[in-house]
Amino acid sequence: MELVLVGLSHKTCSVEVREAFSISPERRRLLLQAMLSGRLAAEELVWVSTCNRVDLYAVGRKKDCEAALIGFLSDPSLHEAGKAGGGHLYSKTGKEALDHLLNVACGLDSMVVGENEILGQLKDSYYGAKSAGSTGRLTNTIFQRAIGVGKHVRANTKISQGGRSVAFVAVQYAGRIFGDLDRAKVLLLGAGEMAEAAALAFTEKKAGLTVINRTHAKGVELAAKFSCGCLPWEDLERALTAADVVLVSTSAAEPVLTKELMTRVMGLRHGNPIFLVDISVPRNIQPEAGALSNVYLYNIDDLQRIVADNLAQLTEEINKARGMIEAKGAEIWDKFNKDSSVDPADFKEPLKIGTRGSRLALAQTNIIRSLVKKEGVETEQKIIKTSGDMFLEESAQKLIASGGKGLFVKEIENDLLAGGIRMAMHSLKDLPGELAEGLAVASYLKREDPRDALVARGGVKLADLPPNPKIASGSLRRRYQLARLRPDAVFMPLRGNMDTRLAKLDRGDCDAIVVAHAAFKRLGLQDRITQVFTPDEVVPAPGQGVIVVEAGASDLPVLRLARRLDHPRTRICAEAERLFLAELGGGCATPLGAYAELTEEGMLFRVFWSAPDGRKKLNFETYLDCSKLSEAVTDLVAKIKQIV
Repeated sequence: MELVLVGLSHKTCSVEVREAFSISPERRRLLLQAMLSGRLAAEELVWVSTCNRVDLYAVGRKKDCEAALIGFLSDPSLHEAGKAGGGHLYSKTGKEALDHLLNVACGLDSMVVGENEILGQLKDSYYGAKSAGSTGRLTNTIFQRAIGVGKHVRANTKISQGGRSVAFVAVQYAGRIFGDLDRAKVLLLGAGEMAEAAALAFTEKKAGLTVINRTHAKGVELAAKFSCGCLPWEDLERALTAADVVLVSTSAAEPVLTKELMTRVMGLRHGNPIFLVDISVPRNIQPEAGALSNVYLYNIDDLQRIVADNLAQLTEEINKARGMIEAKGAEIWDKFNKDSSVDPADFKEPLKIGTRGSRLALAQTNIIRSLVKKEGVETEQKIIKTSGDMFLEESAQKLIASGGKGLFVKEIENDLLAGGIRMAMHSLKDLPGELAEGLAVASYLKREDPRDALVARGGVKLADLPPNPKIASGSLRRRYQLARLRPDAVFMPLRGNMDTRLAKLDRGDCDAIVVAHAAFKRLGLQDRITQVFTPDEVVPAPGQGVIVVEAGASDLPVLRLARRLDHPRTRICAEAERLFLAELGGGCATPLGAYAELTEEGMLFRVFWSAPDGRKKLNFETYLDCSKLSEAVTDLVAKIKQIV
């Protein structure tokens, strides 16, 4: 997997083109949709959209991912006619992409070199992607480190002296075109960071300042900081009639100053000129308004003249910052490569992987062995009989009384700690909430279909089974949820391996059995499945469909190898489910379903809970913030405990 960057900026295109590619909420949804569907060929993704750039940072296979990102930004169906981005795009990979990010973080790639706003915008971009669940180990590492480098460079150079920012330069520009601002009536539209920076600069120039914001309370808050006036949005036309200079910095998707509005305003100004400066992207002043008599309209690209004058004063500081970026970039990349690389020489003997001996366990272990072989490491498997295997033919109650989930991993973990094996394979749903001391979940493999499935005699679906159908399942979670779909069903116990379960069905002991879809697919038995239940019908068990690799917490060669197998989106969802299970205190005796799914709207978290006797049940779904996952899950569990 490679770090891939595709983007465009003020260096490659005009503001007219940049605004066509800015990441609006709808564009963000389409971007996440494309990622989740696999069309971007990316496992991780962060988007950076500011007034001067649109950058997409992704982790994927270089050739496929780079082509897919270029395709997304070049797709004319996503943009206005004539605004396809192909001719304006740049692409970088690996260390070159990291260096670009560091230059952006430090303000060296900005229109106003050394600007401070970009660091905050970069943080917002990163945490927005993290909240959506689209980041992973590489993007988390480089963005956190890039933000740190941005702070370091600003603290150790004078590159940001004087409050350098787009807003600061815009005020300088307003002074050039109007003259002495201490005699000017200035109207500021907006109340965000850029507007606040502009308000500070105008106040220092002793301009008569008035603030208007669509959310009046925010406008009042900003005006109070600078002891200036604030008007409601409804007074915009009246305020424009009186203003000499108007600076617009809002996040509106459409122009807030249109040609129609300015035509009315100019009719009331009796020929007095007005200077409009638009530093918003997308632009918030309709370009056609600039064609009106006595209206002088300037946008963010017009600021380049002042920027060029100021740049010469910063040559020494820029060179100092570049030296820091070069050193920090090499350090970050070397460390990441060291942590991520696999040296087959570290494995002088075949890597021993511990596993249970069931047909399913061996099939899942072969998946791991195949992936490890691609990294140049030979393997061999060691079959370990667990306590749980001794109870396979016993009742679920006896299994619970004997220790529950830990019975399927205890002996394997003991062998791992003793050095008999160096890697262990588990189905995540078999793994207890707390691991043995000294062990770690080293990787989560890409999740197979997590849904539950029906295997019925005669190839029929649940609704077509005969009256009072006999359905075999050892899971109370499955029984209670299926009972909502077939209230007349008669449930029977079911344990043993898949062959044993199928034999029970084929003998006519029951009409249907319920199984994990993933297990049947991995065993090549998917043709036997007659119905797959949606997560809305039957919420899966926490971790269902996920294979995990467990290793010694200090076995660095194996940990580095295991990281190569890790699937970021599976990890974040699986960790949310495991955390939920641990916080709620669920075990084998608790009928509990929990399924996290990343969507273009964020992490959708479905929950099914029941009292063991089935008298009280809870079924609902919610969205969780992936950037604050621990707090979000804790809050969710607290709410559930209040209800149940």
